[in-house]
Amino acid sequence: VKTVNAILEREALFDESEGQPDRVSNVAALVPGWNDAKYARYFTDFLGVDDFSRISITPSTSGYIVIGPEEVVSRLVAEASRLAGIEDPFFVIEESLPAIDQLDTLLDRLGLKVTILPVENKHLIVGIKESVEKTVELIKMLRSDVEVPLSSRKYDYLIMPANEGSFETIRQVLSELKIDATALSFGSNVILVGYGEDLEDAASVVNSINERTVILETDKELKYSFTEIPNDRIDEFTAILYSLKLDVELLSSPSGVVLVGTEEEAEKANEVIRSVLSKAEQDETVESRFFNNPAGWEEGKLVAYLRGFLGEKDWAKVSATPVQSGYLLVGPSEILNRIHSETVRLAGLEKPYYEIVETVPSIQNLQAMLEKMGLAVTVVAVDGRSMVIGPESDVLQTVKVFSELAEGVVLPRGDEPDVFDFVEIPSEEVESFRTIFARLGIRVDLLSTPTGVIVVGQKDNISKALETITSILSRREVQVANGEQSYLVVEIRDGFDLASAQSVISAFSIDTYPLSVAGKLVIIGAEKEIGRFVQIRNDIISEHKVTVIVPREVTIEELNGIINTLGLEMSVLEIRGSFVVYGKEGEIEQVRDILSRLTSDEPSEKTQEMRIFTGIYQSTDFLNQLLSSMGSSLKIYGEGDRIVAVGSADDIGMFENLMQEIGSEPSAVELTAKFYPRLEGWTGETLAEFFRAMNFAVEVFHESSQGYLLIGPA
Repeated sequence: VKTVNAILEREALFDESEGQPDRVSNVAALVPGWNDAKYARYFTDFLGVDDFSRISITPSTSGYIVIGPEEVVSRLVAEASRLAGIEDPFFVIEESLPAIDQLDTLLDRLGLKVTILPVENKHLIVGIKESVEKTVELIKMLRSDVEVPLSSRKYDYLIMPANEGSFETIRQVLSELKIDATALSFGSNVILVGYGEDLEDAASVVNSINERTVILETDKELKYSFTEIPNDRIDEFTAILYSLKLDVELLSSPSGVVLVGTEEEAEKANEVIRSVLSKAEQDETVESRFFNNPAGWEEGKLVAYLRGFLGEKDWAKVSATPVQSGYLLVGPSEILNRIHSETVRLAGLEKPYYEIVETVPSIQNLQAMLEKMGLAVTVVAVDGRSMVIGPESDVLQTVKVFSELAEGVVLPRGDEPDVFDFVEIPSEEVESFRTIFARLGIRVDLLSTPTGVIVVGQKDNISKALETITSILSRREVQVANGEQSYLVVEIRDGFDLASAQSVISAFSIDTYPLSVAGKLVIIGAEKEIGRFVQIRNDIISEHKVTVIVPREVTIEELNGIINTLGLEMSVLEIRGSFVVYGKEGEIEQVRDILSRLTSDEPSEKTQEMRIFTGIYQSTDFLNQLLSSMGSSLKIYGEGDRIVAVGSADDIGMFENLMQEIGSEPSAVELTAKFYPRLEGWTGETLAEFFRAMNFAVEVFHESSQGYLLIGPA
């Protein structure tokens, strides 16, 4: 039972103290000069009534013992320490004080917050250190200069303002006048100490000296203001202000003329300036003048420009009346002179250059063509001739272009105007293509411009020219007939180059014209003559045979299989791990290319294989172009119905499916493949259905994000 009761008592004590914050005891510092009531009153306000009621304060010799919650006690102790530092007193003991009534009032007037306490026969001066030191200094001055007053007379003091530097003068004057008063300097004031009647005389002296003291201003505050003086009249107004003895200065600035001086002087000067200017405005000469619009400026542009140029104030003095080709302006002569100078300057900037040409090429959208060529000119028809207007360099370039067009282009017989188009021809090949077009009778001309080469002519001729350019610059051998004139593009190989072609044509009197364009031979002439040239060229190439040693990278049976499949005429001899091959140079290079692809040492994820196809009636050029467009690395060799395909197994399988889809039967219609850009909203399937509905023999073979690969008759 005792044990249980003891446990219950401890739990009761714990329950009573549970939730109560820890109470601590600490000593708070004394605040010098504060009594208990002031101390308690301050901390009641500082802590608040609630927190102050939670503590107890007991005075002690070293401060105040404070008991209460730790957080409240800590705040009080910290604040008491801060107050003790603020109220830290300074004191000085003086033996005696000057015999002045109401010394405390004098100190208060001077802003010296000190307390003077008598201690036996001495005086204790207590307060902030700075105030105590100044009070002691004042007491010493008063004590040395002030006599002990007679009991029958009233001894007093008077504080008066005094100009700096006049204190010694005041003392000397008081001494000379035998005025029984003492003058003490204190800041910007003078303290007069003496008997009543003497204080009045001394005060009169101080007032008189103050009134007659000239204050010299060494640093005058200067100000500035903008004036309406024109920049070209600064000297004139400077002379006027100097004559009036006004201490100001006129300065020129980008924003106008600035007047600098003291506020008073500047105000007087501005009044003079306004008066002179108003008189000048009354005497301004008003006149009327005609001004032309600058070249190329539409109506209203000049007025808008002059408004911004002059500013609203000066523009308000001018009236503008539009007349033919310009404006009639009425206003002050000075403003009209400024307008005249500016319009002359604008005319120089906008001065056009022109050339008169007899004829202008009949080209549709001629202005658009000139703009695309970077030529900022205007062509105006004048009495059967034309005037080209614009910057001099552009006009001269345009006239040159017109001259070249007139020489190189045969004007159309009908009413249809010429058109132009940009072509991707290297600049160094322009002359070669001009010769080709002239030989083929394609009535167009080529012009080099800063932005590229353009072709000019009638629409159908430009179409023929573009087809010819595309064909020649492509990598295929293509023959295009155009009436009696044709051309043939052939590779330069087996040593048969431009010089060889010229020699053959000259020796056999073949009526054709050879050109070397983009690394190929272009033969131009009648179809019959081109046929003669081709036969002789093939005979020459076929007779050009060489002997080459080829490394043994396949068996002789495999090599003979390739040669027989391709129908090549060559002999092979196996010697010491190599093959000696004799035959046409081009055919040998073809075999070596196949062998190098089959035995390439370059790392590859796909093994190269070879497959022989028969019954294929498509040209190898067409098939290789088709595979290249599809992104395939498969290579096709051979001619006729037997070809060799070299590549990965996947590519060979894809090619086999392609041949089945195209069909391997011989056809009288030659198929071609062409890439067409993608049409918005058209899928490959939709496009194929459209072709079938239109009875077009065209297949959509492949579709990508860029467009479609189409196969069909050319």
